[in-house]
Amino acid sequence: MHKVLPIFAVLLLSVNTVPAQEHLPASTQARLAIRAHVESLRQSDLPRLMSEAQAGDRKAEHMLALVYVEGLLVRKDLAAAHTWMLKSAEQGYVPAQEGMGEM
Repeated sequence: MHKVLPIFAVLLLSVNTVPAQEHLPASTQARLAIRAHVESLRQSDLPRLMSEAQAGDRKAEHMLALVYVEGLLVRKDLAAAHTWMLKSAEQGYVPAQEGMGEM
């Protein structure tokens, strides 16, 4: 009996830890995808992104806000990040609304 209990405990622990990272919520997957896309931007992508954001594209506004928050391709500017994030959030873009909550 004393030898069975440790074996049972090890088996129980190993079974419960496997599925922890198999399925991330869709919102988390989307957030990670957006961040990965922003981090993959090149300097040559910046004019197009700015143009799309200035034209009112809510996804571009959100991505431009993240560029300013992280200081990627531009100098870090939290005021500009807030402005672009708010524009996107006001258009109902959920990731930007979450971003406003984080700010």
